Amino acid sequence: MGKIGWARRLLVARGIPESEIESIDVLVLRDCDRRSGKGVIAHTWQYPIPPGGLIKIARGVYVVSPLLCMQQVATKLSEVELTELLLETCGRYALLPGSFDMVKRDPLTSVAELRKYCSEIKGQRGSLKLRRVLGSVRDGARSPMETAFFMMLMLPRRLGGEGLADLEMAHRIDVKGPAMFLTRRSYFECDAFLSRTKTDFEYNGIVHEEEGQFVTDVERINALEAMGYNVIAITRRSFFDRSAFGRLMKAIELRAHRRSSRTPADFAQKQEGLRRFVLRRYLDEAPDDEREAFLLAEGRGADSGSGATEVPWDYTPFEE
Repeated sequence: MGKIGWARRLLVARGIPESEIESIDVLVLRDCDRRSGKGVIAHTWQYPIPPGGLIKIARGVYVVSPLLCMQQVATKLSEVELTELLLETCGRYALLPGSFDMVKRDPLTSVAELRKYCSEIKGQRGSLKLRRVLGSVRDGARSPMETAFFMMLMLPRRLGGEGLADLEMAHRIDVKGPAMFLTRRSYFECDAFLSRTKTDFEYNGIVHEEEGQFVTDVERINALEAMGYNVIAITRRSFFDRSAFGRLMKAIELRAHRRSSRTPADFAQKQEGLRRFVLRRYLDEAPDDEREAFLLAEGRGADSGSGATEVPWDYTPFEE
C-alpha cells in the first residue's frame, strides 16, 4: 500500500484533486494478484496493452491513457452514452467536476488515434463497440450543446438521430470573392457541415442572443449565402421546445434530402428520447426559467421536481 500512497501523491502533484483519488483503481494480470484495501480497488485486465495504452508518470508508475480508458468504459456504456463521451474526449472543452462550467482545453485524443488503437486491440473486450461507435464521432467539438446538436444530426436513425453519416464537424470555409465585403471574418468554422448540400448547421447558444453577436451572425449568413452555402441555425430555446425542435428537424430532413420511406415506424419516439438524453445534463444545471420552459413544453409544471427527465425508450448497450 506504500506504493499506492506514493502514486496518489504523484497524481496530486500533477494537479489531480485529492477528492478525485480517494479511491484508486489498479489493474492486475490475474485474479490471484488482486489485493484490495482501503482506498484501493483491484481489477483484472488480462489483455496485452498496446503502445499508447499507458502513460508513465514516474518510474514504475503508469496511468491508463484516454485510449485504454475509452476501451474500458466501452464495455459499460450504451452506444449513445459512448458516442457522447468520445465526442467530448476528442473535443476542445471540458466540464469541471461537479458543475456545468466549461473550460477550453486541447483534445485528449483524436478519432484517428482511436481508430489506430482499435486496430491494435482486435478481439479484446470493448474493441468491437468502440470501433462501431467511432463512425459517429468527429474531432473538434467546442461545447456540450454543440456535441448535443451534432449527435441529433449524426447518430443513426435506429438511435433517434438524423443519420447524416457524411456530416463534418469544425469544417472551415474561407471567405472569398464578393463575400469578403460582407463580413470582417476571413473564414468561418461550421458546427456541423454537410458538403453534398453545402449546408452549415449552427447551434446558437446564449452568447448569440447578445445584440452585438446578432449583427455578426447576420453577416455570417449573408457571406455564406453569397458564396452559395445554405445555413440552418438552431437556438437554445428551439432545442428545448419540443414542437419547435420537431419542425427544425423536418427542415433539416428536407435540406439533407432524407427519404421518409426509410424512417423507422418508431422514429419519432426515439428522436424524442435522444433529445431528452442529450439535454439531460444541461437541464439539471440550467437557470430556473430555462428549466421551467422545458418542463412546460413537455406538458409538466415547474413543480414536478428536479429537471431530471426520463428517457422514453431503452438505450440498450450493443453487445459484442
